[in-house]
Amino acid sequence: LESILSIFVNSFNFALGQLYHIDKINFEKKFNAFEVAYSAMAVVLFSVAFSLILPFMELYTQGVTDIKYCDIRLTFLFVVIALFTAIRTPGLQIINYAGYFKETLPQTIIETVINIVISIVTSFFWGIYGVLLGTLSALIYRYFDVISCSNKIILSRSPKKSFWVHLICVLVGLVTQFIYMLFSNQINTYFDFFIVGIMDFLFTGILMLIVCYIVFCDFRKTIKEIIRKKSTQV
Repeated sequence: LESILSIFVNSFNFALGQLYHIDKINFEKKFNAFEVAYSAMAVVLFSVAFSLILPFMELYTQGVTDIKYCDIRLTFLFVVIALFTAIRTPGLQIINYAGYFKETLPQTIIETVINIVISIVTSFFWGIYGVLLGTLSALIYRYFDVISCSNKIILSRSPKKSFWVHLICVLVGLVTQFIYMLFSNQINTYFDFFIVGIMDFLFTGILMLIVCYIVFCDFRKTIKEIIRKKSTQV
C-alpha cells in the first residue's frame, strides 16, 4: 500500500517541484488539490486494509491454535502508524522543494529519541504494543512538526488547512468502518474476501471522492480542469 502511495507521489513530484520555484501562487493551489487527493487515497487504502486484515488472518490461520494471531489492537496500531507516516508526506515534499531539510534535522533527531525511549520503557510493560506505541508517539510529534513547518514557515499560512483536510478524510474513513462491520462476518472464503474487499474499496473511494469534491474548493477546480482538458482533447 505504501508503494502504491509512493507511485502516486512520484508521478506529481517533478511537476510540483518545478512549479514551486516558478509560480508559488499557482503552486499553492495545485498543492492543495494534491494534498487532498493524496490524503484521501491514503485514508481509503488504510481504512479498507484495517477492515480486511483480521478476516484475512482468520482465513490464513484457520485451524492453527498455537498462539492468537488475530489481534485487533495490533491491527489498529499498525494501520494508524502507516496512516500517520503517509499523511505527512505532502508536508515533507514541500520541505524538500524548499531545500529546508537541514533546518528540520533537530526535529528528526527528537523523533528518533522519542521513539527509542518510549519503546524501550513501554516494552517492559506491554511488549510489542509498547514498541508500537513508541513509534506512534514519535510519528504524532513529527506529524504536527512537519505540517506546522511546511505551512507556517514555507507557505506562510496557517496549518489549519492541512489539519482540516486530514480530519475530513479520517472522518469519512471512520464512517465507512461502521459499514464494513456489517460485511466482515460474511467473509468465510478467499472469494468472499476478494468480493468484500472490492466492495469496500469502491464504496470508500466513491464516498471519499464525493465528500472531497464538495468540501475542498481547489480539489474541485482541479477535477473540473482535468475533465475540461480531456473533453477538449476528445
